[in-house]
Amino acid sequence: MIDHISKILIRVINDRKFKKYLKQAKNNQLPKKFKKWKLCDNKGWTIAHEFAKYNYFPEGFKKWSMADKCGDTVAHIAARYNHIPKDFNFWNMRNGKNITVAHIYAKIRKMPENFNLWYLRNNYGDTVAHISARYNNLPEDFDKWELSNRKGYSVAHVLAENNNLPADFNHWMLANRKGWSIAHVLASRGNLPKNFSHWELSDQRGWTVAHLSATYNGLPKNFNQWNLMTDEGWSVASAAAKYGNLPEDFDRWDLIDNHEYKN
Repeated sequence: MIDHISKILIRVINDRKFKKYLKQAKNNQLPKKFKKWKLCDNKGWTIAHEFAKYNYFPEGFKKWSMADKCGDTVAHIAARYNHIPKDFNFWNMRNGKNITVAHIYAKIRKMPENFNLWYLRNNYGDTVAHISARYNNLPEDFDKWELSNRKGYSVAHVLAENNNLPADFNHWMLANRKGWSIAHVLASRGNLPKNFSHWELSDQRGWTVAHLSATYNGLPKNFNQWNLMTDEGWSVASAAAKYGNLPEDFDRWDLIDNHEYKN
């Protein structure tokens, strides 16, 4: 009985201390030599977590790995609120959902110039680079386009889906597991650059970039590779004709696909 009462008293005292220090932490009024970082509420939220939220880290702070009951470390909270210090180097620290600090930070802003852990994956198989690409936070000199997630999608595929590829991009042959190249992604959205010329790139079914562009009415006026065929024998002209996208000056009526369907 005495032990039980003692535990309750200790809990009440610690709770009062936590609330007191929590208020001070919010106002950046903690004592200079404060050391009670582990004081927490019933959810495991510590004074250090509160400091991370408001960016009041004292010089030499090292309690990055302390986690609340959800598994979020002090470092994850700092990343979420964009309060990572310049000398931070615990990017690969993971929370209860197996998400690294780097993945959290990549959603907020561009990674520091010296960051080189682009290959780190989260539970869904996405690398830090994929997250950065999704939120358009990749650095201008990024060149690891071949990094792929568990579905076989490269970082470049993510940018292509959002039409955010750099102007000088030329890695058109990067393909996912179904053979869809970066060019296929852009063609399916009508976003191929004006100077594109790799019309023959094909997926696993033999559908070329030209076939997709013909389907979505994205072929340029000077296009002249109407005889490119899919594995099933369909020409680009057949695809354009089927979807009503043949140009007014089309003159290749003699083309015949392998199914003898006359264009």
